[in-house]
Amino acid sequence: WYKRNRINEIIEHDGYLWLASMHGLGRFNPITGKSEWFIPNEKREGLNAGQVMSLLTDEKGNLWVGTIHGGLFYFEVDSLQFTKQYYHSSNPNSLSNDNVKSLYRNSKGQLFIATEEGGINILNEQTGQFNHLRFSANDEHSLSSDDVVAFFEDSKGRFWVGTINGGLNLYDS
Repeated sequence: WYKRNRINEIIEHDGYLWLASMHGLGRFNPITGKSEWFIPNEKREGLNAGQVMSLLTDEKGNLWVGTIHGGLFYFEVDSLQFTKQYYHSSNPNSLSNDNVKSLYRNSKGQLFIATEEGGINILNEQTGQFNHLRFSANDEHSLSSDDVVAFFEDSKGRFWVGTINGGLNLYDS
């Protein structure tokens, strides 16, 4: 069963294991042992980035899929349809970088997207626009690095951000 693959994240949803891998998005049925793979599509339809790094389910039972070089995808599980959110240099409200490392929904329901060299993106799911939190050398309260890799909300509601070469940050919304 696809043994030559690097699995970056595993989540369980509706009896399936969903796999973020270096070769696409996988859905594995642990009861039957059968798997289905959603691999990159050259026609720019559906998933068009092979390296899936992170997964997150939403309240509708669908998946957010973070990729390397492909941005962020929303996957409607029932219809097997992908919608893409990605970086546009001419749109300051787009995703800030197409290398998505981690996804997290905090207790307030906000969707946080960690990007490589793009800081934190917070998606407004009604408008499809992103707010950005970035490193600024002139602001001691900014992120310590734009290379964000991890999020955690503790039992006191504090939101922690892990970065590469910038250590740990406390985000106070």
